[in-house]
Amino acid sequence: MTNPEQHLTAAQKIAGKLHAARTLYDMIRWFRNWDAVWSCYRRRSPLPPLEFRAGFVLHHGQWDDPMGLVYDAYAHGLYSRDLPRDLAGTMIDIGANIGLVSLEFAVRWKNLRIFAYEPNPSTNVLLRRNIEAGGFNGRVMVYGEAVGRCHGTLDLWTDVQSVAATGHSQVPPAADARSVQVPMIDLNEAVERAGANTIAMVKIDAEGAEADILESATQSTLAAFERVTLEYHEWLCQDALVRCRRVLEGADFKIRIQPSDRPDMGMLYAWRG
Repeated sequence: MTNPEQHLTAAQKIAGKLHAARTLYDMIRWFRNWDAVWSCYRRRSPLPPLEFRAGFVLHHGQWDDPMGLVYDAYAHGLYSRDLPRDLAGTMIDIGANIGLVSLEFAVRWKNLRIFAYEPNPSTNVLLRRNIEAGGFNGRVMVYGEAVGRCHGTLDLWTDVQSVAATGHSQVPPAADARSVQVPMIDLNEAVERAGANTIAMVKIDAEGAEADILESATQSTLAAFERVTLEYHEWLCQDALVRCRRVLEGADFKIRIQPSDRPDMGMLYAWRG
């Protein structure tokens, strides 16, 4: 059998070794069990739970990409950019996935209370497990509803990569995708449930639902927000970015857009001027 590495150029082999060395270095910095994680990573076998030196554990399942989550949300800090050192109060995490952002924020900001929403049933089980394993049950409240345009239900594609589970695609995102019906609330109800006059931060990563979520909010709901950070998905919802900007600028937020490598998705950061 031909070894694929035989066809690599010298430059490609050096680049591969440098990438491996950087990945190992990152794992040593981040994880207490870096040796077990690295061993599985090199063999391309399922990774063990990630035991962060920061003080929490990230359990994950077959539909998750734990290292992808770690690089985006933890290493690159897509959701924590430009936040104050003393962030405190109430946060709403919409599209919490398996909980990496909620966990990092709970560790980093001791005076932050988090309401985490994850409608994918299998992902929600892991989210609850991770919150409990970190001892954050009293500070991170987990809910199994989707947040969307109205109170009702949502048909959600599951049995796909958890970060791609969406209710905003008419066609299955993968051959084996399965549609399940999940309960849905709007943003006003999520804020009312939080029971706070001011919401320090709203984080939205809802795979195409971001515009519907914001458009569901009353002006009094929007007035309660100090910051909104969201990922927009134009490939799932046409004009999502324009619609999100319209809502937030109409509520007197300052806006910064950070496009990704893809032209049809990226990050939106909004804050009070």
